[in-house]
Amino acid sequence: MNIWLERINPRPRSLLLGSLFLLLTVIGCVSEPQSSFETQFRDSVGVSIVESTGFPELGMGGWSLDQNPSLTIGTFDGDTLYQLYEVSGGTRLADGRIVISDNGSFQLRSFGSDGRALGTFGREGEGPGEFESLRLMGALDGDTLVVMDGSLRRISLFHPDHGFVRQSTVDDEAGTVWVTNGMFGNGSIVFGGGLSFGPGGDTPSDGLNRPDTPYRSATVDGAVDADFGTVPGSEYFMRTQGGGGEFFISASLIPYGRHPSGFASQDRFYLGSADTYEISGFDQAGRLQVIIRILEPLAPVTSQDVERLIQSRLEELEDPSNAPGVRSSLREMPTPETMPAYQSFRVDTEGLLWVEDYLRPDDGLRSWTLFNREGVPLTRLALHRRNRILDIGEDFVLAVYQDDLEVEYLRLYTLHRGAS
Repeated sequence: MNIWLERINPRPRSLLLGSLFLLLTVIGCVSEPQSSFETQFRDSVGVSIVESTGFPELGMGGWSLDQNPSLTIGTFDGDTLYQLYEVSGGTRLADGRIVISDNGSFQLRSFGSDGRALGTFGREGEGPGEFESLRLMGALDGDTLVVMDGSLRRISLFHPDHGFVRQSTVDDEAGTVWVTNGMFGNGSIVFGGGLSFGPGGDTPSDGLNRPDTPYRSATVDGAVDADFGTVPGSEYFMRTQGGGGEFFISASLIPYGRHPSGFASQDRFYLGSADTYEISGFDQAGRLQVIIRILEPLAPVTSQDVERLIQSRLEELEDPSNAPGVRSSLREMPTPETMPAYQSFRVDTEGLLWVEDYLRPDDGLRSWTLFNREGVPLTRLALHRRNRILDIGEDFVLAVYQDDLEVEYLRLYTLHRGAS
């Protein structure tokens, strides 16, 4: 028996536009925010420990992120090359071309710097250059694209001009490969953060569970590359129902439960459990290099927070008749005393770590704290919550945006860097 559980974020819903406009206006009016925190460094057996007493202000150091996109790609109807569905990854190449993985069509799609569709590679299947579940991880030197297929445990290389190059199978010792956590500059992919159990593994019990989850990397040839250890996995609630030899097992993420986060880019992998605001940075060989901490208490989870989350889950239901059962199930689950420390990680092309705030159901914006390689907080930036970041470059943020009808669009936002 294997059960797979992956982080699930609420789908976008209608927002109070007036409140959002006010928030964006306030962000735009911030003038030369000043630092109100202190950062201290110490060394522990060769590991740098960096502790800050608080967070930087929005836009501190002259940083800003345009709220209106400079380029939008996508359509509700019309040319199918521009109809996007389940975009799972994307990158912007040095010449301005944008390449994405579109799971709805089982294709890699490329667009020019002006948004014009250039071509596609791939289709559904198990043969060379075919996919069952694809995620574009990024590009190597020379623009060779690295694509991961979790269903087939397969890494494929493509050239944006010539198509399929070669493929390899990820070694079983790498563990579960459904959840990817970025890619190093040499093409090694980090796996971990998912939840599976079965023969030879821990058997979950009814109630709250949180088994450890391992993190390992594999080269573009599929061989295990490095082991980054384990962290506590996702908090989930297990129920067993049935009788007469037939049993039904359900696993549900608990309201405001912890989920580990990880992301690799260039020569650094960042990992954290979200129990506290602590993030560990490793090199490609799995050696711990830096520990980053923010010494502020986590926000408490209130009864109002729980009700808001329940309401958001109910709004997602396709069949409203299921609402009573879902409401009852969520209220029966345990609730943490505090919110998770963060939502997710990204790393930009300049090596800066972007740590996303935990996203609550009624948050209108996604917000990130940016850290330099030494672990010092530099600034904070924000963007409409309906944007999911795919790639961050020197002067851009590439995201996939989902509208009220859940239609997906690629959006390119201009990033203005300040002091680093």
